[in-house]
This record gives sequence, structure tokens and C-alpha cells, in this order.
Amino acid sequence: MQGLEFEANAYLKTKDGEMYFGGINGFNSFYPGNIKINKFIPPVYITDFLVFNKKIRAGEANSPWKMISL
Repeated sequence: MQGLEFEANAYLKTKDGEMYFGGINGFNSFYPGNIKINKFIPPVYITDFLVFNKKIRAGEANSPWKMISL
């Protein structure tokens, strides 16, 4: 990727279907038909929980979270 910013209306689709998108650091080109779907679903882990920028822990006094036994 050339960057995270793209210029408005800076695009082109060629006769053979290649797409070009221009940005502040150059341009990107690709064939839409060559894009593959990533079927990997990563696991999700909650490592921290904050309310009003304060850590909330299950089981502590006045915590809105209850401990769950599995």
C-alpha cells in the first residue's frame, strides 16, 4: 500500500479490468478478480475492560461484572 490516504477522484479502471487508486505517496494497482477471501477467523480474547478509563474486574467490590464458573 502506498499509504492510508487516497486522493478524491484519483482512480482509473483499465480496459483489462486493472484498478488504480492514487494517494499522497503514489498509487496502488490490482485486479479485483485476484483478491482472495481470507476465511481464517481469529480467536477473540478480552484482555482488559475499562469504563470511563478505569479498569473493571469481575468479582471486585462494586464491580458490574459477576464471576462466571465454567
